Amino acid sequence: MKLNEQGLKGRFEELSAWTEKQKEGRRVFESQSKEAKEQLMALNHENEKLKEELGKLKGKTERSFQNPPGDPKAVAEQEMEQLKTQVAHLQAEMADLRGIVSELQHKLKSSGHSEDSFVEIRMAVSVLALVLI
Repeated sequence: MKLNEQGLKGRFEELSAWTEKQKEGRRVFESQSKEAKEQLMALNHENEKLKEELGKLKGKTERSFQNPPGDPKAVAEQEMEQLKTQVAHLQAEMADLRGIVSELQHKLKSSGHSEDSFVEIRMAVSVLALVLI
């Protein structure tokens, strides 16, 4: 009977410790969840502010085209638009180069050429990859 009691007491202590550990884990997860929600709300708020600023800047851009050509703001906005266009062109060019690299890699894998041609193609692919980076 005493052995049974001691066994039950030991099991109870194990379960109590396990329960405490579970409670602590739950508190940690709740804390992390609360923190994540707060960060999400802060990011949503920041996103809204940035959207408002973007709207204001778009409005200024539209008004700047109405300003005289010598206006520094108008010139800056036009340069910004030109830079955005250049970025778009460069991104398209980069996508084309990635396609070429992919095609070369496919040819490299599918062809059974000698080791020398393998090295040449691999070098060409490496150079193109460096250009893309």
